[in-house]
Amino acid sequence: MLPQFNDRSAARMFFMGIGAVAGSCCCVMPVGFFLVPNAAIVGVGVLGILTGIGIFGYMAFNGLLLTRRAATKVSSEVYGESKVIARFATNSLGETIFSEEYVDFEDAGTRLYVRLGTPEGNRWELKTSRQVWENCGEGMRGRSTIQGDWLAAFEPIIGNP
Repeated sequence: MLPQFNDRSAARMFFMGIGAVAGSCCCVMPVGFFLVPNAAIVGVGVLGILTGIGIFGYMAFNGLLLTRRAATKVSSEVYGESKVIARFATNSLGETIFSEEYVDFEDAGTRLYVRLGTPEGNRWELKTSRQVWENCGEGMRGRSTIQGDWLAAFEPIIGNP
């Protein structure tokens, strides 16, 4: 298992990598007229450059691993009674669209959003899928499942509230 590091230790590793690459480049390339590199100095320089590149690779791998773990750790919260305050979409130009007839669902840049509220006063603006978006009519009440900033499900309550 890889050791975990926080922002401070990641910054230290970043500067260690920069130092290893920069310092090793000075060993490999002659600096000024008085430094004549020999085989030992060049060997140490190449080893330092490879070490710096390895540190950067390790940081990238560990960062991607932490990001993937963080994305899968999002817990879902279920709210028994929530109300759809608004639903809208944005297109690839960034324009906000409120009417379903003008939403281009085939456009890859289209993003769908639902604004929900609860009786306790909580309000969220959540991204969602087309199926859930079409199931959310403005003013409807229902049971919602929220994962982070994503509306995973909305089950409308049919009948008198």
